[in-house]
Amino acid sequence: MVESQSSRNAFLVTLKATLQKKNEISDEHIAYLQNLAYNFGEAAHLQGSDLDRFVLLVAFHDIGNIAIPDDILKKPNSLNDEDWSNIRKHPEIGYRIARTIDELSGIAYAILAHHEYWDGSGYPQGLQGEDIPLLSRLNAIVTAYYAMTRKKKHSGEEIYSKARALKELKSCAGKQFDPELVNLFIDMMKKMPE
Repeated sequence: MVESQSSRNAFLVTLKATLQKKNEISDEHIAYLQNLAYNFGEAAHLQGSDLDRFVLLVAFHDIGNIAIPDDILKKPNSLNDEDWSNIRKHPEIGYRIARTIDELSGIAYAILAHHEYWDGSGYPQGLQGEDIPLLSRLNAIVTAYYAMTRKKKHSGEEIYSKARALKELKSCAGKQFDPELVNLFIDMMKKMPE
């Protein structure tokens, strides 16, 4: 049993490393993202296994990208409609992968819903408002902030300052993001050092 647990842990570490390489995210950036998620989760009053699942979700929400061709994920210019069609498959692929791994099965549905928008215009199910799992709504805010301030995939995209990223989150509250959670995140970030 110990050997089996050790094998599963080794598999999860390998899977995480593969995902990081595929998405060009360093250990340092994953640690930053997970720390940000932990703080936001606490601010949202998550406790115990819910908080642990949220921190795990920010590391594995894009696990479905493993099946997306590198020439799309690493495309240096704008994506075309066919590229976007492939990209939009990753939540469902990630959901199927996570359901088969004990350590990730508890976040499988949150992975499926991580691109759903508060106003119902997201994908793949078109969920709206509080029908979107809480962990997915929290993840959307944290990962959007990270993407704006830390990482740009396509050439010509600028990295936003903290103030500009928070302003952008605020402008998307009620459309892409849960407005109450955006306000909570902004309040939290204003208290954190640059």
